[in-house]
Amino acid sequence: MLNAPYYNPGNLRPSYDANHIELLFKGQLPTPVNVDYRLFVDIKYGYRGLMHQLQIDFKRGYDMLCKLIPLWAPACDNNPVKVYIDNVCLWTGFTYYKILHDDSVDLIKLACAISRQENGLEAILEDVVAGFHLL
Repeated sequence: MLNAPYYNPGNLRPSYDANHIELLFKGQLPTPVNVDYRLFVDIKYGYRGLMHQLQIDFKRGYDMLCKLIPLWAPACDNNPVKVYIDNVCLWTGFTYYKILHDDSVDLIKLACAISRQENGLEAILEDVVAGFHLL
């Protein structure tokens, strides 16, 4: 089980509006003050949140791994960005410069790879697919 009790396979951090009110994803619980990551009620909602964030990032122009991963796992947080991208390429079959789409193939492959990189364990495909169907 990944990130239990957080059920957050992408290690998503909370985000807030201009009034400092947390913007909650579907299936997310409010984030306690002393917790750095979003909390989801179930792993399928965690994968849904991961893929929903990918959709948002794609729309903002982060639609290639060479753009997306430095945003997702920035070097300033001590992430090995090149290793992260290389691993995601290996696990998805994507290249650094492939244009990413918010279809089931790209989202599910990326969610599995990001989860594996973030947690060191392979994702359970059934959980990822269940998350996709919640989008």
